[in-house]
Amino acid sequence: MSRNDSLSIGPSIHGVWLRALTVGIAVAAGAALGLAWGWLGVLLVAALVGVVLPFTAGVWISAVVLIGALLTQPASFATVAITAAAVHALHVLGSLLLVVRVSSRVSLRALAPTAKRFVFIQLFTQALGVVVGLLNVETPTPVAVIAGSAAGLAVIAAGVWIWNKQRHFAFSDGHTHSQR
Repeated sequence: MSRNDSLSIGPSIHGVWLRALTVGIAVAAGAALGLAWGWLGVLLVAALVGVVLPFTAGVWISAVVLIGALLTQPASFATVAITAAAVHALHVLGSLLLVVRVSSRVSLRALAPTAKRFVFIQLFTQALGVVVGLLNVETPTPVAVIAGSAAGLAVIAAGVWIWNKQRHFAFSDGHTHSQR
């Protein structure tokens, strides 16, 4: 390629916007959960470290702070829904930040499968959260443990199904080409 050549990838976003979205989600979720200023600061610093140095796992630390915030306050539909969506989004974005440089552009078409998986898992998770919330009985712990276990198994099954589906797509001719 020469200096005047360019590569057209279609609609895309700059890598810096993934980082801004990550910090925005972490801080907005913390504010929505009513975190104290000190904890919001910890959340912000962890998210900033995570977007500048993705290998430090700062984004996942901010997700842990959000989970801790959920555990320290009375649960409601809104707090559980916000935390589930934010933690999942932080995990997805943290994974993307490991491979997308700040200076690069990412095709929206390349992000579509990730977005579809995010929506699929969120639909299931949010629906399960509502069902568990509606099962408020005298002894909520066993119901929550059973529902949480079912949710974990369902997410694992969905992940295996998605992985196998993509693996088959990658090897659409049905053969792997190995060197003998």
